[in-house]
This record gives sequence, structure tokens and C-alpha cells, in this order.
Amino acid sequence: MKTTKHLALHLNIALLGIVCLTLASCKTVNIEASSKAGYVALPIFPGWVDKHLIHYITTDVNDQAVAKEIGVNYVSRFNEVLPAAGRMPSTHNAVERIYAVTNFKQAKVLPSAPYPIGGNSSDTAYSPIWRMYNVTWVEGTSPYELQSEEEILQAEDKKLVKILATSLIVNCAVIDDKSGNVLPSARLIRKP
Repeated sequence: MKTTKHLALHLNIALLGIVCLTLASCKTVNIEASSKAGYVALPIFPGWVDKHLIHYITTDVNDQAVAKEIGVNYVSRFNEVLPAAGRMPSTHNAVERIYAVTNFKQAKVLPSAPYPIGGNSSDTAYSPIWRMYNVTWVEGTSPYELQSEEEILQAEDKKLVKILATSLIVNCAVIDDKSGNVLPSARLIRKP
């Protein structure tokens, strides 16, 4: 059984920018208990979907130590939705897969994302609830950036990588699509 410190190590999320979820200009304000609109700034993270770079936010995780480490909500109820480890990529439920390469620096790989982003999305496989799968390059291989689930599965078939399902469940909502369009209610502000 992996320790929470080990799981946190494999979460290896790197801050790339800030997203402001707003309908107006982005600025810091206090959100009161009333129904007044407010603003929030959250870190965004890169991810690959079918060789297209997208971004997502992380708000919740089922491991308390990881939640504290990365500053998100701890959600113990995510343990209730933990799917069987051997679920095949062709089967779908509310928990999707997200792949983290453990021994080569690269963005996570997601098998699906809303397209187009927003209310007209036609991707019926997308879910923002993900189970973390660790992808480890086999010793002696030459790692390269994997940019799709298909590439990961092909690398596994060629015995270049090993894939291990973890018990980590994360809520990572995709905020832009493969065409670069941002969620209609969001405003993406890139770091200079």
C-alpha cells in the first residue's frame, strides 16, 4: 500500500498560470454570504488530450495529506466512487482516468475533455472526476512526451512503460479546449 507522501509525490502538479473565473474584470474582492457575484483566482495545470494541450483546475482530492499539500478540498466521499483498478479505457463511468508520468517531466494526460468547451460540448466521455494512473518508463528506455491516452497504451503494449492505478481521486475541471477556447464564464490570464 502506498503512503500518502508517495501519492503526493506522484501528483506532481506544477503551477503554470492563474485563471480568474469571472464575467467581468479580474480583481480580488471579498465574497460575502449573500448572493453577490465574486471572483476567485486558482492555479491552472497543463494536460494533453489527443495531442492537444489543454488546461484544468484542481479543487478536490480524496487524500487528506495531498489536499493539505496542494491547498484543495479533502473529499473522503470520493473513496465511494473508486472504480475497479482494471477498468479498460473503452468503458466509461463517472470516474475517468488521468495519467501522471512518474519518472519523466511532462503534463498529465487526459483521455477526454469537453469540446467545444461550455454548454455545447459534444464529448460524452468527459468527466471532471479522475482516478490517477501512474505511468513509469521502464529502465533502459528513452522517454519522450506522451500526448494522448492512445500513445500511453501503445507504449505499454511495446513494454516501454508500466501503468499502475492508484487510489487517488481528483476533481480537475477542464477550462479550455483543444482549439484554445476558454470556458465561457472564465477569463484566462497567463503569467507574463
